[in-house]
Amino acid sequence: RVRRVFVKLERDWSAISERHIAVAQTLEKLSGEHREALALKYFHEFTLEEIAQLMGRSPAAVNSLLQRARQAFANQAPLREVFE
Repeated sequence: RVRRVFVKLERDWSAISERHIAVAQTLEKLSGEHREALALKYFHEFTLEEIAQLMGRSPAAVNSLLQRARQAFANQAPLREVFE
């Protein structure tokens, strides 16, 4: 019984690793600007205002950039395949 739980957890870790790899590969395909905006928002958890200050843009411009970056990220095939 314990062994089954361990095997199940091992499979879960494998899936997580595949997802991390897929995310990294997808981010590499994005423009530097999109990659930077997504990293600041989702990895560093900065606010729009903080990102705007760091990138030298208005919060509205950062919001638009993030929308385009999320769309570009979602359009990448490798990531869709891993999460299906």
